Amino acid sequence: MLRLRLLDRWLAGRLLSTFVLVTSALLLVFVVVDLFSNLEKLSKAGLLQGMLLRYGAQLPEIFLTLSPFLLVLAALWVVIDLQRQNELVPLVALGHSPRRLAAPLLAMGLLLAPVVWADRELVLPRVSALERESDSALRASSWKRPRMVPDGEGGVFAARFYDPAAQELRDVAYLKLTPAGQEREAFLALRGHPEVRDGQGGWLLEVGEHRERTQAGERVTPLPAGGLWVPSRVLVEDVEAAIETPGFLSAAQIRQQLARTPGLRHDLRMQLYERFTFPLAGLALLSVCLPLLLNAQGGWDTFLRAVGSLGVCFGYFVVSTLCSELGRHGALPELVAVTLPLGITAALAAWAWRER
Repeated sequence: MLRLRLLDRWLAGRLLSTFVLVTSALLLVFVVVDLFSNLEKLSKAGLLQGMLLRYGAQLPEIFLTLSPFLLVLAALWVVIDLQRQNELVPLVALGHSPRRLAAPLLAMGLLLAPVVWADRELVLPRVSALERESDSALRASSWKRPRMVPDGEGGVFAARFYDPAAQELRDVAYLKLTPAGQEREAFLALRGHPEVRDGQGGWLLEVGEHRERTQAGERVTPLPAGGLWVPSRVLVEDVEAAIETPGFLSAAQIRQQLARTPGLRHDLRMQLYERFTFPLAGLALLSVCLPLLLNAQGGWDTFLRAVGSLGVCFGYFVVSTLCSELGRHGALPELVAVTLPLGITAALAAWAWRER
């Protein structure tokens, strides 16, 4: 029993150390390549400060995106190294089946899942300010294109461009509709800034006009010289979440946003559910790839099985991306969209282990 416990610690420790090594190496390569590409821009903002702003925000996001595949790469490295050092054959000869050898590796994959969850739920929401400061330091402007945001009260808030660093909208249109879907009021402005007054959120709209349909016809009023403040349930967080870029919201913030903007429920629910399913992706991929790797005979057989494991990772990426898009557009129920890739992977794992 003691020998088995030592074996478990030995294999789990090798996977953990290899995972840290692979993760550090890939992140270091990204920093070096990106640093040479943006050295001049970072130098203008102060090299050390610019690096802290840029990579402090980007590295946690990159780790989150690559974490499932980093775990599989680490397992590949461990198993191939065991074969290269002629350590795997003696373990099998002593009666340790591939299923038994996989147990500590899968256990370590399960223990790493909370790390991925903490990165998404605790770290990324806290570095969102660094992301904005980095955009501001590296670019004169960082205009992005947000989607329309329903305000939950029969209105639609839209803008052609949004600058996250300055929190400024351009070409703003805030339409308030009748229950039949017809326009009853519209605020059109060249610029817009978020502003809170008397504890209520809203937008200060500048350079434009206010259109209102009355029984006498349409009435058009130019916006005042200093701008017109319009109360709205749509906050700056809602506009930022409507941009096709990774979000930096925690689960609690997403629930609050769902209450404010139910029109974005598909996208927001997908992001909410993914907080709890994505950390399990690495474990699911590992459960499929380990039976392939541990039964390799060396040489070309090992190489082909390693390529097959990478193919499984690519297939998971394709399926999860497709399901995510279907869920965000309402073509699939959100819970089905986030769990279907895991379900398919679990079925593949059951098939792969059926005779092990």
